[in-house]
Amino acid sequence: MIKAVAALFLAALAAGVQADEPAARDVCAAPSALLRLDPSLSRTRAALTSGRPFKIVALGSSSTAGAGASAARFSYPSRLAVALAQRYPGATVQIVNRGINGEDAWDNLARLDIDVLAAKPDLVIWQMGTNAILHDVDYDDFDRVVQEGIDRLKAAGIEVLLMDLQYAPRVTEVPDHVRMLEHFVSLGARNRVPVFHRYAVMKSWSEAMGTGYVGMISSDGLHLNDTSYGCLAERLADAIAGAGA
Repeated sequence: MIKAVAALFLAALAAGVQADEPAARDVCAAPSALLRLDPSLSRTRAALTSGRPFKIVALGSSSTAGAGASAARFSYPSRLAVALAQRYPGATVQIVNRGINGEDAWDNLARLDIDVLAAKPDLVIWQMGTNAILHDVDYDDFDRVVQEGIDRLKAAGIEVLLMDLQYAPRVTEVPDHVRMLEHFVSLGARNRVPVFHRYAVMKSWSEAMGTGYVGMISSDGLHLNDTSYGCLAERLADAIAGAGA
């Protein structure tokens, strides 16, 4: 069943998805199907709607820390806080950035107690996988580590949102990136946690923008920049709010 889900996702990704609105209207636009979280973050949305204080920990590597941004305030977690405040003006949202350059799932898991669980978040957005494929990942070990992390977060009553790879030259040139995307689908399905398909969302920008997409990636061919971090935050806020449902 999980393999079938992964196959359907990758087939749709390879075929491309038509945008709901002309790309010229919004450089950040993405098809609503790519913003649909399954399962939805129902507890997160209910808390945001209620207006009670709400905390998110963004866990990950350099693309969570904000590598490529001109300042910390332009990282995706900082921009996400603004985007959620716009969608939920009555809510008090705090986002704690726990991204560290060069890390991946193993490193994230090692500091889970201190950097994540101690913060007592309502939601954890866990971004990983890119550094793993750049360093010849052992998939069995990767799955074991991520599974342990998900189990510990769930046991603490925390909702979990996984975020997959970025669509960038240094990622797409690694043949193994397709297998990693499949693993995200499998991990999400097996654990009943949603996956934000960052790769597919960014690929839709590339298809809409053509050669202009080069302006969405930093000069290192890997990281996002101020513009694309802002776009990512907007689409992630849409997904959390259920805009793709």
